[in-house]
Amino acid sequence: MRFACFDRWNEPKPDPTGVTEAKWTSGVDGTRSLELTCVGETNVGKGDRIVFTDPRGHLQETIVVSPEHRREDTRIITSLVCKGGIQELDDTFIEDKRNRSATATQCLRKALEGTRWTIGMVDDADTLADLGFYHISALEAVESIAAKYGLEITSGYLMDPQHQRITDRAVNLVKAQGDQSNEGLRRFEYGHDLKGVTRTVDATGVKTRLYGYGKGLPTTDENGEQTGGYGRRIDFSDINDGKPYVEDPEATKLWGLPGPAETSVGTNMLKGGGFERTYGDGWLFSPAAAFLDALVKKDGDITPCEGKVMLRMGTDTNTCATSAIYDPVTVKGGTQYQLTMKTRATAGVTAKVRITQDVTVYPSSDITLTSPVNTGGWVKSTWRFTTHAKCTTIRIRIENPTGLMYVDDVTLGLAATTTIHPAEGIYENGDCEDKQQLLEETKAELERRCVPTVSYEADILTFARSGTDLQGVGLGDRVLLVDTTFTPDLRLAGRVLQLEEDLLDPALTTVTIGNIIERFTTSNRSAEQRLERVVAESAAWNTSSQQISQNAGKWDQVAQTVVDNATQWNQTATTVNTNADNWNTTSETVSSKQSDWNTAASTVSQHSDEWNTAATAIAEGKPEWDAATDKVTKNSGTWNEAGQLVQANKDAWTGAALTVSQHQAAWDQASTDVTLGKADWDEAYVTAVNLTQSIQQTAEATTLTHGDLAITLGDKSV
Repeated sequence: MRFACFDRWNEPKPDPTGVTEAKWTSGVDGTRSLELTCVGETNVGKGDRIVFTDPRGHLQETIVVSPEHRREDTRIITSLVCKGGIQELDDTFIEDKRNRSATATQCLRKALEGTRWTIGMVDDADTLADLGFYHISALEAVESIAAKYGLEITSGYLMDPQHQRITDRAVNLVKAQGDQSNEGLRRFEYGHDLKGVTRTVDATGVKTRLYGYGKGLPTTDENGEQTGGYGRRIDFSDINDGKPYVEDPEATKLWGLPGPAETSVGTNMLKGGGFERTYGDGWLFSPAAAFLDALVKKDGDITPCEGKVMLRMGTDTNTCATSAIYDPVTVKGGTQYQLTMKTRATAGVTAKVRITQDVTVYPSSDITLTSPVNTGGWVKSTWRFTTHAKCTTIRIRIENPTGLMYVDDVTLGLAATTTIHPAEGIYENGDCEDKQQLLEETKAELERRCVPTVSYEADILTFARSGTDLQGVGLGDRVLLVDTTFTPDLRLAGRVLQLEEDLLDPALTTVTIGNIIERFTTSNRSAEQRLERVVAESAAWNTSSQQISQNAGKWDQVAQTVVDNATQWNQTATTVNTNADNWNTTSETVSSKQSDWNTAASTVSQHSDEWNTAATAIAEGKPEWDAATDKVTKNSGTWNEAGQLVQANKDAWTGAALTVSQHQAAWDQASTDVTLGKADWDEAYVTAVNLTQSIQQTAEATTLTHGDLAITLGDKSV
């Protein structure tokens, strides 16, 4: 077998000789490696290319990454470790390239620009997506294309007719390598007695319930303008019975998680439980003549609890149903079910609810349930019952209402209690905007992830002894796996995941088969999903970024202020440290006096209105008080002199006051006499005045007599 050698410039070099070992390893995950062992020293160096034809006749190119020479006795052994030629793309840097609504082919064309690689076969099926290459190698760009479009990477080579050099290197992107048809599908069965096959099982990644999330909804500001970020991601809950997840119940039984008991109720088994169907389809009412009046859309101010129609029951056989019986419902024997209904009636009104079974049991096969409790409004009643072991059908009966009662929204579902909880996970497609597409993708992902990843490794001869013919098998070929060591048997579709081929002795080829259907960059997909979560949070981060940008100037000023005042603040810090003990003492004093101060504060609070009133009065009277103060200031000298005078005459005034006090009675009497004699004295005064005038007008004396008294008035001659 020839191993041709070329330098990195595609120029031929002497082929390595004396090849004693040649192992070619290839995997669906993109693994490509060649290990050569040669006797003698060769001139093959790092970076040279080794070209050969694999067992399926495909030309392969590898790059020498680690040539090693060692001496064993008298000879030199050369070991060459090579990697796939496509690794050459890892040395081409892409600064920034964008793809908008592009196919995989269009993206690949941009990724290979500036390289000597061309576009081979691409299974893009006109799928469009946005994909950017920013600060990555060309190889990483190709890997991102494969991850984005769900493809696998292979490479193809062409040589000139003389086999002197490779003339074309092509990158292929295919949905799946190998034969994927069901015709002639190889079957591999692993049992307890199988020897020589290494089995690897990893159940840690099994998920039995997947939540699906698509593209994030654009975030908007208060004006409704898009901010450029993305918030909550879309899901498919509104087209999946309100559930944002898909689940495989059978897988949950096998691979779920233990936990607390949890009861769930299946879908409603009654088609006309809400009385919405024509003429109450599914129900039999009694009396039959009243059923049209018993199904009402409104009764006064009472409207249905659910939908547009409700059942009116009561004792009036003209307008109400006295009983309602549902058609036979197929059930499982010895199984628990849950019955619910909503009723409305005044408190105390009730009815009989029972389940009849199609079995004969002494004394009765009927299951009598408690009566619904009514409070005046719509009330939901719930019952749990278990069917007889031999029961196959049941009928629901609502009978004998004691008054006017309305019934609506009757449901019957299978009740299951389990301690096994689903193993939950997430499927994300940040480019998906269609909810139905997202639902289908999540279901497909669940189908892949609801079983453990298993792989089986052995050489061709061992597989042949186990009854599996893998002669002529190719990388990625589809196989059927049956593992009887699981309970129940594990049956799933698998693939040939890896081939370790001995190019010198094909019988020694080792094959790994399993259901670990990896893409070229499965680990990169995990990283991509983490990136998508980052993108989902970008709205909040963009908002923070905008705030930072808006406040950068202010924060720069604050920073400069800190720099300018650093010395002063350091001094302040020193002062704080120096006075810490005193301040601590003060703090303790504050703590000890807190109760008293709280009391004082309470007192202030209680009297604040009174003190505010007093303060207002003071404020209003201040001008007058200021004027009085000025007056006092101006007259203080006079008032001081008066004070001194009072002090000097205090004793005399005190004596006078005493004299007044002693003679007050006599003086009061004299005052009274004066008051009483005032008229006589006034008359005497007038008389005296008149006489005086008379005397003055006469020269003679005048004599006045009063009793024995005689007074002579007249001028006296000098």
